[in-house]
Amino acid sequence: MESTVKLRCKDGDLALVVNDEESCRANIGKVVRVKGPLNLNRGLELICWLIEPVKAEPWCVTAFDCEFLIQVVTFDKLIEHPDAWLMPLGPSTPAEEEREELPRRLPALVE
Repeated sequence: MESTVKLRCKDGDLALVVNDEESCRANIGKVVRVKGPLNLNRGLELICWLIEPVKAEPWCVTAFDCEFLIQVVTFDKLIEHPDAWLMPLGPSTPAEEEREELPRRLPALVE
């Protein structure tokens, strides 16, 4: 049977880091931009995004060989973070059709 996973983020979102591995807890509370493609992290068994912090500051990273690193992270470094450990920021953007209908639903301010 096929199952679907409901993601919290979408490509291009800004997101708040709400969880991380024990050695990387200092990353919690930082804001990142997420980017596809999605990847299944085999060690964590979680779906992950590529991330890039909005501030170029040191970031705690656990490398593939479990080595702990502190580095400035960019998309080019291919650092990933689980979708389940991120909270998207900002309001959802209404679909184009909803934006077109919005003014008609507002009450008239001047008659």
